[in-house]
Amino acid sequence: MSTWDSLINPIEVAETVNYFNEKVGPSRYVSSSTAISVITQAFNYYDYLEGEEKADAIRYDLQSFCDYATTAFNQDNGLEFADRYRALLASGHPRSLRPEKAEVAEWIAGAPELDHRSQAAIVAALSPEAHAETVRHAHIRLALMAQEGLLSFETMSLLEEALTSSN
Repeated sequence: MSTWDSLINPIEVAETVNYFNEKVGPSRYVSSSTAISVITQAFNYYDYLEGEEKADAIRYDLQSFCDYATTAFNQDNGLEFADRYRALLASGHPRSLRPEKAEVAEWIAGAPELDHRSQAAIVAALSPEAHAETVRHAHIRLALMAQEGLLSFETMSLLEEALTSSN
């Protein structure tokens, strides 16, 4: 019986994960154990395929998962695989099975365009324990950042969704 590493070199897996992790903050990283879980599940799911076709399907799932896990968006918008791997998303990922508001705030704050102060504003804006003045200040700061184009469309979308669901 063959295993996934008979089709895909583990170094290639590590390079794929590193490629996506280098683009985001640590709160959005995909761990090597999560990547292995994705690959193992894909290997079993694509049991009807063989050889390079199966390897390509596994690569596609790993790359698509890493993209989605680190950005909450998938370039293909063909998230037919998303439910299969949803349990493997970080607990702070907005689409995870168990999103906690504080963890979602940290996850969103891992957006690549954010500096430390911007990250702190996002965490404060979504913090259930923050003082009302702190939250108000954070909301104003985020509105100014959005107005100045300092937040990507993706980050704004995720932030708006989190702010709406927290009210």
